[in-house]
Amino acid sequence: MIIASIRVVLLSAMWIVSCGSLVAEEITIYGDEGYPPYSYAAENQPKGIYVEILRSAFKQMPDYTVTIKMVPWKRALD
Repeated sequence: MIIASIRVVLLSAMWIVSCGSLVAEEITIYGDEGYPPYSYAAENQPKGIYVEILRSAFKQMPDYTVTIKMVPWKRALD
């Protein structure tokens, strides 16, 4: 009886730990919207060389959901 209880507790703990890795962590990256051709906003979408480099890197990171937002530089610093 005690061994069965220990097994249930261990299996529950393993399940809880594994569930944490199933949800992608959400991250927001802010960039300067007025720095073309490196980073800028066009039609309300992030564009530029830096944005493309970041997107390539983020494709290699499946545990993260990354959003890139372009804002004025002073707002990005806040």
